[in-house]
Amino acid sequence: MMLQEYQALLPHLDHDSDAARACSEHIEKLLNLKSSLMKEAGSLPDEREKDFSYVA
Repeated sequence: MMLQEYQALLPHLDHDSDAARACSEHIEKLLNLKSSLMKEAGSLPDEREKDFSYVA
């Protein structure tokens, strides 16, 4: 998963570098997207939720 890759990369970057800031921003955006997708999937009826499980 892309989120895990960013999280693994971040500790190896200089904390004040542009790369670390970009990586942190991407992590934040991916976490927000994941949260939104989980909320959306959770609001679906059970028979429809399984249809979208591959998207997240």
